[in-house]
Amino acid sequence: MLRYLLNRLIHAVLVLFVISLIVFYIMYKTGDPVELLLPPDATQQHVEEMRVSLGLDKPFSTQYRLFLGNLLQGDVGYSFIYGQPALTVV
Repeated sequence: MLRYLLNRLIHAVLVLFVISLIVFYIMYKTGDPVELLLPPDATQQHVEEMRVSLGLDKPFSTQYRLFLGNLLQGDVGYSFIYGQPALTVV
């Protein structure tokens, strides 16, 4: 029975990992969030500064690794639309 439960737990963790990777990839490919956050007349310098401050200048693998690290600590990010932690919004 214990072996069965451990096997199911391992599968659940693997499925959650794959789902998080797929969702993160879809969000990564849908567009640049900086364009939505800044006004249309923002300068290129402001755009680059915001990309750096949000970590969007890093490669996909680094962004995902940071996301997983924060997720394991209970930090799911910040909602720019509502101006509060995303976990509070959810």
